Amino acid sequence: MEEKKFPPLTKLNCHRASSVRKKHDPDRYWSFWYQHDKSTGSTYVHSASNGDDICGVSPANFPEWEVTSFKYEWNLEDLYQLAVRSFSMTSFSPEERAMQYIRGYEADLIEDLKLLPADAHQAYFDKYKAKVADLFTKHSRCASPMITGPAKFPTERNRKANEVYDKAVSEFHEWRSSYIKRAKRIADASLSQYEREEKEWSAIRKDILSSCSCIKAIDDGTDRGYRRSAFVNSIYGKVETLANNGKMGLVQKSIQLIKDVNETLPKPVFTSRHKFWQLEERCQTMMQREKERSEKDEVELPFEGGHIVKNYAEDRIQIFHDEKPEYPVISALKKSGFRWSPSNGCWQRQLNDNGILATARIMAGVGQPWDKQNEWYKKIKEAK
Repeated sequence: MEEKKFPPLTKLNCHRASSVRKKHDPDRYWSFWYQHDKSTGSTYVHSASNGDDICGVSPANFPEWEVTSFKYEWNLEDLYQLAVRSFSMTSFSPEERAMQYIRGYEADLIEDLKLLPADAHQAYFDKYKAKVADLFTKHSRCASPMITGPAKFPTERNRKANEVYDKAVSEFHEWRSSYIKRAKRIADASLSQYEREEKEWSAIRKDILSSCSCIKAIDDGTDRGYRRSAFVNSIYGKVETLANNGKMGLVQKSIQLIKDVNETLPKPVFTSRHKFWQLEERCQTMMQREKERSEKDEVELPFEGGHIVKNYAEDRIQIFHDEKPEYPVISALKKSGFRWSPSNGCWQRQLNDNGILATARIMAGVGQPWDKQNEWYKKIKEAK
């Protein structure tokens, strides 16, 4: 059987190495610890241990070692040369700076992948890597007069290059956040109702038990300096939100959990007269209101250039335009909490009093007096 081949230990992969072995002594495996100065990124002598012996491993000794396992496999080593060129006009040590950034981007990548389902990892990695490469490319156009020399330094061109890079960095972070949220929504949508509720209950149960543990410690006197009421109110607030959202199953599980915890404590989390025990009734009321709301017909209110819809089934107030509105209108919609819905072809937000008030401000026009806004508010509110 052919022996498995291991990659050599290098400056590009040493930060990921978990275990190593010497090339001339392949039967002994060593745990590997990467060390560097977090403030400057400077590399120090690393450590390796096989349980009996500990030795230092410097970059000069890397050719003697092989990596037998990594902390993680996803990496951006292929971007090293691009990263070096990226910092060639802004750093006296572009190689060191390149590795510092690659390590940082890899750390963020691994944290992102933990939030994504396994079948989405490859697609995310490919896009992430492409965007990081684009950032390095944009940064390569930036320069520092301390590196290039002050003579005939293109100040204005450099200012524009820095603006382009800063904008790209901001867009990159926004993309990461939106991609993960979208992927999680898609993953959650594929779950059954039971699976979604169990997943949500797992997080809620952990939260409640954590607060109960703190309450017990406060009652026992082992935790001083904390207010018991803060943890009690935290539990109540979480379950109250579930009740207001009509999640009866989760409310009932939460109430039963508190009953079980109360039996183990000398002092109950909630007394028998606390309004916590009325949350099941509130949830029932909210469910009935939601049922009545969902059965109501849509209400349409025309205006010049479009129409407003009070969509009770989706609990949304929607603004439809016959043609794409001008930029100031779109800007005002976004600032007022409206979001574009591609599936519905409209701008919408939650159908509540604040949503109606925001719609009235849009219809009256930015900067218009309250009388004009109030006129629209009454018109939308009373429309049936």
